[in-house]
Amino acid sequence: MYTPLIGRPLRTSAADAAAVRVVSSWRDFIGLRHEWNELAARVDDQVFYRHEFIAGWLRHFAGSSSLQIMIVPAGDGHLIGVLPLVARRLSVWGVRLRALHSASNHHSGRFSLLAEQPSEVAVRLRQALIDTGQAAGNQRATHALC
Repeated sequence: MYTPLIGRPLRTSAADAAAVRVVSSWRDFIGLRHEWNELAARVDDQVFYRHEFIAGWLRHFAGSSSLQIMIVPAGDGHLIGVLPLVARRLSVWGVRLRALHSASNHHSGRFSLLAEQPSEVAVRLRQALIDTGQAAGNQRATHALC
């Protein structure tokens, strides 16, 4: 099961049938393995993009960060984009932030959006992040993308 951002699917237009969603539970993330690896095989089957590598990175480096794996399904439901992120709480000059970080560090050989249609998927992800920030802004929360 995928959890929609801020409790609802986000669309870049009314004609866009597939919603950007966030996977935030380990169980749901593990359930993406087959689809994720099929996407990697279609796009760029490097070890750093495979589900197993991201799962290993999360187990060893994510610490108390929460999963925020952004996924983009096509209209027929198959996965066309994945952006593995983690959320961390931090404070900058007394302002509490919820920062989204890539699921990578200096131990990662490579990190990038994994997408069949990178331009289309990037636009949808960008809009989802903007919409999320605006919705959270109404709740007096501040977000940063790191």
